[in-house]
Amino acid sequence: MPNPMFSRLLALCLSLLVASPLALAREAGSEAPAARNAASQSRDRQPEPVILTVTGTRPLSLTASQLQQLPQRTIRTVTPWTEGVREFRGVLLRDLLTLADIHSERITVRALNDYFASIETADAYRYDVILATHQDGQPMSRRQKGPVWVIYPLSRHAGLNQTSYHRKMVWQVKALEAGSP
Repeated sequence: MPNPMFSRLLALCLSLLVASPLALAREAGSEAPAARNAASQSRDRQPEPVILTVTGTRPLSLTASQLQQLPQRTIRTVTPWTEGVREFRGVLLRDLLTLADIHSERITVRALNDYFASIETADAYRYDVILATHQDGQPMSRRQKGPVWVIYPLSRHAGLNQTSYHRKMVWQVKALEAGSP
């Protein structure tokens, strides 16, 4: 069962990430020159693209930067698609489920090419399943199965290194949806 305090803390962290410096300055009762300058610069830049959407009671649309600001976990594991043990880093799936307030028994993970897999949410709590954004310390490009790849800790749990779990290790993830397709 997700901890309600942890859920509120994650929601607060995410809201701080997306708040503009100008909005924060207004909320504090002033529009400091630094805040105006930062807001002006952010208007001049192209907005960072959303790379992951999560549908739940609290829907999320996350950029790569926002995903990086969430607590990260590193897993060293083998996969059927890489040689030897690799290091993957990303946010724990269970943290995103908590953040989006998802309580369904299953989630659907969708890839950019519309491939999808159904994952039992219990897996997120039973194992340290992550949504990896980095492999061996480097951000993953689409060519490298990024920008987001579901990684199960196959090396830590021998029973996971089988086809039924490999199918759930969706790469180029674009969306997590509460429920089954």
